[in-house]
Amino acid sequence: MKLELPKKYRLPVALLLLSGILLTVVGWQVEICTIWISECRPTFEFPFFIGGSVNVYWARDFWYAVNGLSWLMTIYSGYQLGKR
Repeated sequence: MKLELPKKYRLPVALLLLSGILLTVVGWQVEICTIWISECRPTFEFPFFIGGSVNVYWARDFWYAVNGLSWLMTIYSGYQLGKR
Protein backbone atom coordinates (compact mmCIF):
# COMPACT_ATOMS: atom_id res chain seq x y z
CA MET A 1 0.00 0.00 0.00
CA LYS A 2 1.47 3.29 -1.08
CA LEU A 3 0.58 6.40 0.91
CA GLU A 4 0.68 9.53 -1.21
CA LEU A 5 -0.57 13.04 -0.52
CA PRO A 6 -2.63 14.82 -3.16
CA LYS A 7 -0.57 17.48 -4.92
CA LYS A 8 -2.49 20.37 -3.34
CA TYR A 9 -1.49 19.23 0.18
CA ARG A 10 2.23 18.68 -0.43
CA LEU A 11 3.50 22.23 0.13
CA PRO A 12 1.42 23.02 3.25
CA VAL A 13 2.33 19.70 4.87
CA ALA A 14 6.02 20.14 4.02
CA LEU A 15 5.98 23.68 5.48
CA LEU A 16 4.21 22.42 8.58
CA LEU A 17 6.85 19.74 9.13
CA LEU A 18 9.67 22.22 8.49
CA SER A 19 8.19 24.74 10.91
CA GLY A 20 7.93 22.06 13.61
CA ILE A 21 11.58 21.14 13.15
CA LEU A 22 12.62 24.81 13.18
CA LEU A 23 10.64 25.51 16.37
CA THR A 24 12.42 22.62 18.08
CA VAL A 25 15.83 23.87 16.94
CA VAL A 26 15.02 27.46 17.94
CA GLY A 27 13.95 26.41 21.42
CA TRP A 28 17.22 24.58 21.91
CA GLN A 29 19.39 27.42 20.53
CA VAL A 30 17.64 30.16 22.54
CA GLU A 31 18.21 28.07 25.66
CA ILE A 32 21.91 27.79 24.82
CA CYS A 33 22.09 31.56 24.22
CA THR A 34 20.44 32.19 27.59
CA ILE A 35 22.91 29.91 29.35
CA TRP A 36 25.85 31.61 27.63
CA ILE A 37 24.52 35.05 28.61
CA SER A 38 24.22 33.94 32.24
CA GLU A 39 27.83 32.70 32.13
CA CYS A 40 28.96 36.07 30.69
CA ARG A 41 30.32 34.57 27.48
CA PRO A 42 30.72 37.32 24.87
CA THR A 43 30.35 35.20 21.72
CA PHE A 44 28.07 32.48 20.42
CA GLU A 45 29.14 29.78 17.99
CA PHE A 46 26.49 28.73 15.50
CA PRO A 47 25.90 24.98 15.18
CA PHE A 48 27.89 23.10 12.54
CA PHE A 49 30.14 26.17 12.07
CA ILE A 50 27.52 27.80 9.81
CA GLY A 51 28.15 31.37 10.86
CA GLY A 52 31.25 31.18 13.00
CA SER A 53 31.34 33.18 16.22
CA VAL A 54 29.09 36.21 16.70
CA ASN A 55 27.94 38.38 19.57
CA VAL A 56 25.66 36.33 21.82
CA TYR A 57 22.92 39.00 21.72
CA TRP A 58 22.97 39.05 17.91
CA ALA A 59 22.64 35.27 17.87
CA ARG A 60 19.72 35.39 20.31
CA ASP A 61 17.92 37.96 18.15
CA PHE A 62 18.60 35.85 15.04
CA TRP A 63 17.01 32.78 16.64
CA TYR A 64 14.00 34.85 17.75
CA ALA A 65 13.59 35.99 14.12
CA VAL A 66 13.69 32.35 12.99
CA ASN A 67 11.08 31.61 15.65
CA GLY A 68 8.77 34.28 14.22
CA LEU A 69 9.29 32.96 10.70
CA SER A 70 8.45 29.44 11.87
CA TRP A 71 5.19 30.59 13.42
CA LEU A 72 4.27 32.45 10.22
CA MET A 73 4.90 29.25 8.23
CA THR A 74 2.71 27.33 10.67
CA ILE A 75 -0.12 29.84 10.35
CA TYR A 76 0.13 29.87 6.54
CA SER A 77 0.15 26.06 6.37
CA GLY A 78 -2.81 25.76 8.69
CA TYR A 79 -4.73 28.30 6.67
CA GLN A 80 -3.95 26.52 3.39
CA LEU A 81 -4.92 23.12 4.78
CA GLY A 82 -8.10 24.51 6.36
CA LYS A 83 -9.40 26.19 3.23
CA ARG A 84 -9.17 23.09 1.00
